[in-house]
Amino acid sequence: MQTLITPTVVVARAFADGEYVAPETVSEAAIVAAQETYLRPVTGDALFERLLAGDHADFTDEYLAAPLALYVRYLIAPQLDLRHGQGGTVQPRSDGFAAASGANP
Repeated sequence: MQTLITPTVVVARAFADGEYVAPETVSEAAIVAAQETYLRPVTGDALFERLLAGDHADFTDEYLAAPLALYVRYLIAPQLDLRHGQGGTVQPRSDGFAAASGANP
Protein backbone atom coordinates (compact mmCIF):
# COMPACT_ATOMS: atom_id res chain seq x y z
CA MET A 1 0.00 0.00 0.00
CA GLN A 2 1.26 3.41 -0.92
CA THR A 3 0.43 6.39 1.26
CA LEU A 4 0.94 10.13 0.93
CA ILE A 5 1.80 10.51 4.62
CA THR A 6 3.23 8.32 7.35
CA PRO A 7 1.71 7.43 10.73
CA THR A 8 4.25 9.78 12.34
CA VAL A 9 2.95 12.66 10.20
CA VAL A 10 -0.63 11.79 11.20
CA VAL A 11 0.27 12.01 14.89
CA ALA A 12 2.21 15.25 14.43
CA ARG A 13 -0.44 17.01 12.35
CA ALA A 14 -3.72 15.70 13.76
CA PHE A 15 -3.11 15.43 17.50
CA ALA A 16 -2.32 18.21 19.97
CA ASP A 17 0.85 18.28 22.04
CA GLY A 18 -0.96 17.02 25.15
CA GLU A 19 -2.52 14.07 23.36
CA TYR A 20 -0.15 11.15 23.34
CA VAL A 21 -0.89 8.80 20.48
CA ALA A 22 1.84 6.41 19.40
CA PRO A 23 2.47 6.28 15.65
CA GLU A 24 2.01 2.50 15.85
CA THR A 25 -1.65 3.17 16.67
CA VAL A 26 -2.19 4.62 13.19
CA SER A 27 -2.39 1.86 10.62
CA GLU A 28 -1.38 2.16 7.00
CA ALA A 29 -4.83 0.82 6.15
CA ALA A 30 -6.45 3.80 7.88
CA ILE A 31 -4.32 6.21 5.86
CA VAL A 32 -5.18 4.41 2.62
CA ALA A 33 -8.88 4.43 3.55
CA ALA A 34 -8.77 8.18 4.18
CA GLN A 35 -6.92 8.78 0.90
CA GLU A 36 -9.37 6.72 -1.10
CA THR A 37 -12.46 8.12 0.62
CA TYR A 38 -11.61 11.81 0.87
CA LEU A 39 -8.75 12.69 -1.50
CA ARG A 40 -9.02 10.57 -4.63
CA PRO A 41 -12.59 11.73 -5.43
CA VAL A 42 -11.42 15.37 -5.24
CA THR A 43 -8.11 15.08 -7.09
CA GLY A 44 -9.15 12.53 -9.69
CA ASP A 45 -7.27 9.35 -10.53
CA ALA A 46 -4.56 10.87 -12.75
CA LEU A 47 -3.41 13.52 -10.25
CA PHE A 48 -3.78 11.15 -7.30
CA GLU A 49 -1.49 8.59 -8.95
CA ARG A 50 1.08 11.32 -9.66
CA LEU A 51 0.91 12.42 -6.01
CA LEU A 52 1.52 8.83 -4.89
CA ALA A 53 4.49 8.67 -7.27
CA GLY A 54 6.04 11.62 -5.43
CA ASP A 55 5.23 14.37 -7.91
CA HIS A 56 4.25 17.70 -6.35
CA ALA A 57 5.75 16.77 -2.97
CA ASP A 58 5.66 20.40 -1.79
CA PHE A 59 1.94 20.62 -2.61
CA THR A 60 1.28 17.38 -0.77
CA ASP A 61 3.18 18.52 2.31
CA GLU A 62 1.78 22.04 2.41
CA TYR A 63 -1.85 21.49 1.42
CA LEU A 64 -2.79 17.80 1.67
CA ALA A 65 -0.90 16.36 4.65
CA ALA A 66 -2.79 18.20 7.41
CA PRO A 67 -6.33 17.55 6.10
CA LEU A 68 -5.45 13.94 5.33
CA ALA A 69 -4.09 13.52 8.86
CA LEU A 70 -7.34 14.91 10.28
CA TYR A 71 -9.38 12.54 8.10
CA VAL A 72 -7.30 9.65 9.46
CA ARG A 73 -7.91 10.89 13.02
CA TYR A 74 -11.63 10.92 12.29
CA LEU A 75 -11.51 7.35 10.98
CA ILE A 76 -9.51 5.95 13.92
CA ALA A 77 -11.38 7.86 16.67
CA PRO A 78 -13.57 4.84 17.57
CA GLN A 79 -10.45 2.68 17.84
CA LEU A 80 -8.93 5.24 20.25
CA ASP A 81 -12.23 5.44 22.16
CA LEU A 82 -12.42 9.19 21.59
CA ARG A 83 -15.83 10.84 21.73
CA HIS A 84 -16.56 14.18 20.09
CA GLY A 85 -19.33 16.46 21.24
CA GLN A 86 -20.26 19.92 22.46
CA GLY A 87 -17.82 19.56 25.35
CA GLY A 88 -14.91 18.86 22.99
CA THR A 89 -13.04 15.61 22.53
CA VAL A 90 -13.07 13.36 25.59
CA GLN A 91 -11.97 9.88 26.62
CA PRO A 92 -13.98 7.77 29.07
CA ARG A 93 -12.42 7.07 32.47
CA SER A 94 -13.64 5.01 35.39
CA ASP A 95 -14.66 8.17 37.30
CA GLY A 96 -16.25 10.00 34.34
CA PHE A 97 -14.65 11.61 31.33
CA ALA A 98 -11.29 13.29 30.80
CA ALA A 99 -10.38 15.85 28.20
CA ALA A 100 -8.45 14.13 25.44
CA SER A 101 -5.98 16.99 25.36
CA GLY A 102 -4.72 16.12 28.82
CA ALA A 103 -5.99 19.39 30.33
CA ASN A 104 -7.32 17.49 33.35
CA PRO A 105 -4.97 15.51 35.61
